[in-house]
Amino acid sequence: MEKLYSLLPEFLLEFYENRFLAFPLLIKVAYIGIVVTFLITLSCYVIVFIRRVRQAFMNVKMKKWKADIDNILTNSIIVFNSEDYQQDDIHRITDNLKKLPMHKAVVRQLIIDELMFLHKNFSGKVNTLISTIYTWLELEKHSRRKLKSWRWHIKAAGIEELSELGIDSVPVIDQLGLHGASGL
Repeated sequence: MEKLYSLLPEFLLEFYENRFLAFPLLIKVAYIGIVVTFLITLSCYVIVFIRRVRQAFMNVKMKKWKADIDNILTNSIIVFNSEDYQQDDIHRITDNLKKLPMHKAVVRQLIIDELMFLHKNFSGKVNTLISTIYTWLELEKHSRRKLKSWRWHIKAAGIEELSELGIDSVPVIDQLGLHGASGL
């Protein structure tokens, strides 16, 4: 207990010895309650501040990643509308997307959201291209993991993603005429 006393600043030590010990039990409990409540409130403010700063930095990163994803996919689809794709072209698109930090769930979700948006707004060979990119990037695993969640809105999002983009990889490859592309 002596070590604890030596760690306290002089004014707190003086307050404890001269005043706190002289108070009745109810006042002592009230002081302790006030101090504990103050510390909990202070720690909550610190946690909220840290989370907001982290979220602000994450929003800046997400805007950059979204712009990169939009640029890669939009340019690819514009080129695809003017000519037919070969397997090497799809490899180039997926390699460009893999340069992004795909190990982060946020990036994978941004790619899925953009692919879903494009898949809803295009038809024909472009849809097949988008589904192929989805399967080659193995984003289907990310969507299937959502189905195992206990939260219903996450399950619903996984079902939506799989129903919009989740086409078997073999028919997609056959539609594009890209045989031997399994395992990518």
